[in-house]
Amino acid sequence: MRFASPLVLALLALSLCCAAQVDAADKCGFNGVDLSSIMGKDYHWNGPDGSGSGATYDWYMHVCGGIQSQAPCTDDSTKTSSAACQIDTSGWSPVGYMVGKWDASSVQWGKIEKGGDAPNGGITAILAPGQSCSGGAPYTAIHMFICDSSASEPTLTVAPAQSSNINASPPVSNGCAYAYMLRTKAACGGGGSSGGLSGGWVFIIILCVVIPIYIIGGCVYKKQRVGATGMEMCPNIDFWRSLPGLVKDGCKYTWFKLRSLCNKGAQPDGQTYETM
Repeated sequence: MRFASPLVLALLALSLCCAAQVDAADKCGFNGVDLSSIMGKDYHWNGPDGSGSGATYDWYMHVCGGIQSQAPCTDDSTKTSSAACQIDTSGWSPVGYMVGKWDASSVQWGKIEKGGDAPNGGITAILAPGQSCSGGAPYTAIHMFICDSSASEPTLTVAPAQSSNINASPPVSNGCAYAYMLRTKAACGGGGSSGGLSGGWVFIIILCVVIPIYIIGGCVYKKQRVGATGMEMCPNIDFWRSLPGLVKDGCKYTWFKLRSLCNKGAQPDGQTYETM
C-alpha cells in the first residue's frame, strides 16, 4: 500500500475540480433544473406586445447571458448584457429596447407550479431591470422555462406577465413586465440530456466509495497481517503524520522561491534550500 496515499490525494484534487464544474453548471438553473444545455443561443419570437395596437415586434431572449446576434439589442452602452429584448421594425431602422438585463448576482430564481399553461411546471428567472417604460418605471423581464418533454427544440412566446396563465413564484406586479416563455425539455430536470448523473457527480460518488475502502481495508490489513493496534492500524500512518510538515515545507519553499525571483535571485533572510 506504499502508493495508496498519493493516489488518494490525487483523487481528492480531481474531485475538487469536478465539484467546481458541477457548481458552475448549477449557476444556470434552479431547484434541480440545469439549463446549461440551452445556453449560448438567442431565441426569437415575432408577435404583439399585448397593448391591442395590432403591431408586431421581434422578441429575443438569451439564457443565462447577454444577447449576441441582434445589434439593435446591444447597440449602445445602456443595453450591455441585455438578455431580453424587444425590437420595433416599423420605422426606417430597427429600434431595440432592453426589457431585462442578465446579472447573475441579482437574478431571482423561482418555481412555476403545475397547472394552466404549464401543466408540468418549470422555473423562472426575474432579470435585472431594463430600460425605462411608460411612466418612468423600468421594463422587467421574467424568463419562464416551462417543462415540455415533447419539445425537440426550445420554442419562445412572449406576453405581458399579468396576462400569462402561469402560476409563477415570486409574482411580478409591474405593468411593464413581460414573460418570456420558453418551452423546453431542459426545464423538466436533467438539463434536457439523458437524465443520468453528470461525470463530475459520478466521480465524486466513486471517490466517496474508494476512500472508506482505503481506510477500512488498510486498517483490517495492518491489524491482521502486522498486528498493529490503535492509530498504527491506519494505512500509511507515517505519511499522514508527516503530511502537515510536508505541506508547510512546500509553502515555505514556494514563498522563498517567489521572493528570490522578485529579488533577482537573492535568498531572503539568508535561508536556502539544498538542491536535491
